[in-house]
Amino acid sequence: SSITRNEGEMTNKGFELSISSKNLTGEFSWDTDFNISFNRNKLTSLALTKIYNEAMTSDNLHQYVVRNQPGRALSGFYGYISEGVNPETGELMYRDINDDGIETTEEELEGFYIVKSILAENIALSRIFGRDTKSYFGILLDDNNRKWICRLKFNTVNKYIALHEIDKEETKYSLEKLEDIYKYKVQLLSIIDRLDK
Repeated sequence: SSITRNEGEMTNKGFELSISSKNLTGEFSWDTDFNISFNRNKLTSLALTKIYNEAMTSDNLHQYVVRNQPGRALSGFYGYISEGVNPETGELMYRDINDDGIETTEEELEGFYIVKSILAENIALSRIFGRDTKSYFGILLDDNNRKWICRLKFNTVNKYIALHEIDKEETKYSLEKLEDIYKYKVQLLSIIDRLDK
């Protein structure tokens, strides 16, 4: 069973302009009506969580594309903005919106999806988050930095996956190709079991 209740507050601001005119009257009449409106809403608070995610992409990727977050518009689209294809690597390039120098590559996203597909055996996909940094792409449980599962270190010539096998320590494994991530399925599922206790 479920309970429906208000979980937050929002504000709505805007205006509406309507103009009507009678241009011609008589046997032939011509009226003109013009209407325009602007409305902006903002979610100001949520009661039970910082972010509510809605609307997922295809079954293969399971990425939320609509996010409700205080300070933003209700049900706003959320995701990466493509800047085209890198002619040297053939990978998609993404816009650095906040100008922090972090570029999430197509390879990092593919690695993230592989890890998610492995972890989906034991945990809901909605609990697995990706967060890119300058030196690695982190994969977290419940979007919590203390519950990091693994780190994809793809920013150098040699690629690695760093696993959180021991608390506060990482164990690095070399990857020749992305599919090598599947070799660490047992360790990844074991990490999830430990972090979810």
